[in-house]
Amino acid sequence: MLGSIRIQKPSLSEQTEIANFLDRETAKIDALLAKKDRLIELLQEKRAALITRAVTKGLNPNVPLKDSGVEWLGKIPAHWQIKQFRHACVISEGQGLGMGLMPRWSGVPRLTELALSCTRRLSLYLTASTK
Repeated sequence: MLGSIRIQKPSLSEQTEIANFLDRETAKIDALLAKKDRLIELLQEKRAALITRAVTKGLNPNVPLKDSGVEWLGKIPAHWQIKQFRHACVISEGQGLGMGLMPRWSGVPRLTELALSCTRRLSLYLTASTK
């Protein structure tokens, strides 16, 4: 029954033309995707640089700077105060995952949830524990 069904197919030259057209168009699409991926990478780098600048230098790029005393941080806005964290906040254990559920990798920092009670406006970016 299926053997009696007739189908039409393009000639060999027409098939070659179709295949060449599809190759050209998919190559264009691949090139556009590669450009889009590169643009995404550049935008992610720009985002990270912008966040780093805002965190370490503040929002005003024209503000006077002073040495932070922290080698990796470099200069900070002159109006920022440098204080030990313990003088600004009280830290207590949060209600995150129980310590029994935390991964125990030797020497690798492990994030823990902490409850902070601060007497001043304070920004925190990352808290890590090496326990």
